[in-house]
Amino acid sequence: MISVLLIWTFMAVTVFIAGTAVISLMGKDVPHHTDEIIMAGIVAVTVYAQIWSLFAGVSYNAVTVLCFICVVISVCCRDVLKQSFWKIRDGMTWRKAVWYLILILLFAFGTSHGYMHYDSDLYHAQAIHWIESFGIVPGLGNLHSRLAYNSSSFALTALYSFAFVNGQSYHVCAGFISLILAKVCFENARPMAGWNRLKVSDFVRVAALVYVFGIFGEMVSPESDYFALITLLYIFIRWIDRLEAEGIKAETKGIASEDIKADGRTADAGSSSAEVFAGLSMLAVWAVTVKLSVAVILLFAIYPIVLFIKEKRAGKIIRYLVCAAVIALPYLIRNIMISGWLLYPSTAIDICSADWKIPKGAAAYDAREIMIYGRGYTDAASASGIKTWEWLPHWFESLGMTDRILVTASIVSVIILLVQTVAALKRWTDSNAALKHEADSMSVMECRNGSESDVKPRHDKTPGMLFISWMAAGSFLFWLLTSPLIRYGRVLILLLPSLIFGQIIKGIVMKQKNEWKVRWSRIILTCFALLISYKTCILLS
Repeated sequence: MISVLLIWTFMAVTVFIAGTAVISLMGKDVPHHTDEIIMAGIVAVTVYAQIWSLFAGVSYNAVTVLCFICVVISVCCRDVLKQSFWKIRDGMTWRKAVWYLILILLFAFGTSHGYMHYDSDLYHAQAIHWIESFGIVPGLGNLHSRLAYNSSSFALTALYSFAFVNGQSYHVCAGFISLILAKVCFENARPMAGWNRLKVSDFVRVAALVYVFGIFGEMVSPESDYFALITLLYIFIRWIDRLEAEGIKAETKGIASEDIKADGRTADAGSSSAEVFAGLSMLAVWAVTVKLSVAVILLFAIYPIVLFIKEKRAGKIIRYLVCAAVIALPYLIRNIMISGWLLYPSTAIDICSADWKIPKGAAAYDAREIMIYGRGYTDAASASGIKTWEWLPHWFESLGMTDRILVTASIVSVIILLVQTVAALKRWTDSNAALKHEADSMSVMECRNGSESDVKPRHDKTPGMLFISWMAAGSFLFWLLTSPLIRYGRVLILLLPSLIFGQIIKGIVMKQKNEWKVRWSRIILTCFALLISYKTCILLS
């Protein structure tokens, strides 16, 4: 446990410095949340570790050079680092400090104890050891097909494994990123009297806590799924936070800024919404380099691109596209070097003819085996031609009762979302037509006399919420119809119902009188707290 805390301290300092440099290069203001800087830093050091692995083993020399780079950044960006430090200090209270200390010790204990995931014993630890010792090995996937499953999280874990100290690799990065998500989930916790406004992101936070405590006993494992799925939850929480903060800011224009700040629900005063969403999209690119199965979230980039186009900021689009390329390129090069394929085991893109290239037939069979295994079959040859309506009932029956309920709730959520989308499109069409007719009927003189204030701009955030909802629904459907291994999809079947039903519950509660809002908020969030306690007791029993 002491080793975990020491490595985490080093990791926190280096990723914080790297994240500050990245944010400065992107021309963004210092974020309100420290975790945003840390997540940006994790992406940066992962890219660094992957680039280093192309030339040498990720070990002592890589750590030494990283320290040197951080010292240079500290000198060059000292003003920004000071600003970040003062923001952290100003926002810290003794209660927060004690709570963060408890979280750190709890997750350090979980990271130092528990059991290794089956796949980690099979190939994760081996892949990381190859990176520590040799960096990249051309054709390594021919030795064992699973070693061709490249993941950027392996390079990150190798960088902070400190295997050169005593020959033992310390796999602490999964616990670190779990700790960051737990911090984000608990940041809105407050006494019952303060729960006078429900947020949709609160429901997603509860879903995230259920998942994090569900893997608490396996955080010692460098399982790549954890990195990708935890990042997915983080993106959704922060994305919804921003959408809801903008809505609250529009609703509370007449409220004193001190009251709004005390509630802790406003958007950050620094970067624009487009930049915040673009930053989260870059995090989505990184998540895909960790696990290709979450590739649907690349569509997150559509939203900030549309906002940048509306704001006529083409330069920002180019800057973030370059950033995405920097994140993805080392991962793609490693793919080619390890297997000869750009996106192994997919054979859709064939641009390499290296001598070490895994045969196309073997790669295609590997991909088919992954899909069939996720559908509940072990014989890829006999089950490859089975139809969806044949394997889906068999797969559903093999699930546990809780997973059946969550999958059913997710399917119902997709239906509800479809109905909501049709209703919203009709409402927007009718509303825009009415506004256009009203605007056309006004004379220029009336507008000059101030009557234009009657046509008020809409502050409806439903389009943004619909977009994020369809991202969750699309991720769920992609998982369900391809390779629905429940280990991969448990986050999705927790996320989608919490997002859709959270919006419905919030709509019902917010229509009540003020005193009933508080009561309903207490009841609902208390029920979720009991659920978390129940899941935690099962874990510890």
